[in-house]
Amino acid sequence: MRRTILVALLLSGCATVAPQSQFPQQAAALQQSCAQQFQPQLPDAHQRFAACYNSGIAPLRAQAGYPYPDLAALEDNYRMLVAQQRDAGAINDAQVGVYMAELRTRIASEEQARMGQAALVEQQERQADAASWAAISQGLALMNQANQPPPRQGFTCTQMGNTTNCW
Repeated sequence: MRRTILVALLLSGCATVAPQSQFPQQAAALQQSCAQQFQPQLPDAHQRFAACYNSGIAPLRAQAGYPYPDLAALEDNYRMLVAQQRDAGAINDAQVGVYMAELRTRIASEEQARMGQAALVEQQERQADAASWAAISQGLALMNQANQPPPRQGFTCTQMGNTTNCW
């Protein structure tokens, strides 16, 4: 049963980075390392485990390039809070699993929303760039037009005797 809480506390951190990275394997190795130090007889055993995992997962996230440090901090703080509640006997192992799964779902939704917003911002930036280039092109065309010599008018000629003057 104690292993259940350990796995539940960890699962929320395993999917926060792109799957092509080594992050999942590294997180699993970290979990095993912290689990080996887990001493269920201690009154703050779950907090110690969460602290071990949180301290190890932060550099792994940074190395993997996780783009949302605020969500990572939220996850780590929540993991510690849940561990404190578990150590105090306020919640059981099943509740820990539910709480961490709910958090993971919320974080995943926020990540998707941010990625969607980033794509929208990128699209808007491309549209703004296109509009800017169109304005620049129009301005250059107007400037070119303004720098052209005025069109030549017809000639006016006057004749006085045998002399003709045109201008």
